[in-house]
Amino acid sequence: MQTAAQFQIPSPRIICQWERKYLDEGMSGLMPKKKGRPSKMPKKPKKKEDLTKIEQLEAENAQLRMENEFLKKLDALVQQRKKQPKKN
Repeated sequence: MQTAAQFQIPSPRIICQWERKYLDEGMSGLMPKKKGRPSKMPKKPKKKEDLTKIEQLEAENAQLRMENEFLKKLDALVQQRKKQPKKN
């Protein structure tokens, strides 16, 4: 009761519970445990700083390939529109 009053813990029972956990499980018994269902969210992708040099180059290469494909498709659409006669 004195310890609860000194550390402003509302109930002395809490200290008894902590002591029991400490005696049963040791220091790891006092560590907070995760509650609830585990998350099903996908892991966050690595930041650019975390990637190795090869991974950075591969990512840049993939980006450039996508840009090239986009520009080719855009050019093909522009050429197709020029060939079509204008309808008024």
